[in-house]
Amino acid sequence: MWLILPETPAAIGLRPYGAPEDYVPPPPPPNSAIGNAFAALARAAKTRTFWLLTTGFLCAASPPMVWLGPI
Repeated sequence: MWLILPETPAAIGLRPYGAPEDYVPPPPPPNSAIGNAFAALARAAKTRTFWLLTTGFLCAASPPMVWLGPI
């Protein structure tokens, strides 16, 4: 579905609903969403809280995986 839907009204030659006739779309952001996500992950990985939460989630998920493993 995301392949056929336009990203913005300007992608199909329209202006946003309610925009004036002289509307100029803003420039795209300089970074991609994936780049921003990895940058945030890199910043978070440098904190103690990130590692405590990650370890806690992994330890909490381990017993059910071990218990269901041989089935």
